Amino acid sequence: MYSDDDPSPLANPRRAAVNPGFYISHFPGVNKLDFRAEAASTQLLVSHDFGPTFIYFNNQYHDANTNKGFIFGSPVGRDARAYQGWSTYHFSGATQLVLNFRQLKASNQFFPGGGTQTDASMRLQWKARPDLMVSAFVQGERWLIPILRPTTQHNVTGQLELRYLPHLHFQHD
Repeated sequence: MYSDDDPSPLANPRRAAVNPGFYISHFPGVNKLDFRAEAASTQLLVSHDFGPTFIYFNNQYHDANTNKGFIFGSPVGRDARAYQGWSTYHFSGATQLVLNFRQLKASNQFFPGGGTQTDASMRLQWKARPDLMVSAFVQGERWLIPILRPTTQHNVTGQLELRYLPHLHFQHD
């Protein structure tokens, strides 16, 4: 939780940015599967939307949202909400499959017309041999921010990595 003008976010949670989540380390009957979910919001839980000029915005103390000059905040940004969930199946200590889904919604108060970004991804990391790791990643994204582009945009990206792990032995004289 984050609050700009209260002594603590717990003093007035309706005027605070929140990022609650949960983690299930083992599903019953599927011990190698875990799941994590988060729902972050920098939109206030009050009847009136203050827009982007409340959380992470301060016109009195211009360095209020910094730590020694470095900006801090939420990747959700101002006046937005995000939902994210990801699950990992651990085949072994070195081989795993990760599935991820995320959606971010920006308020109409922040961007004219608001904005939505949705993406899903999959990563497979596989130890093929003791000296060879294979990693494959693919992600699809859909976004609509009318102020940037009036139509829905799509993109896909992927990555393939081969990693050689030599077992070198050095002799000392």
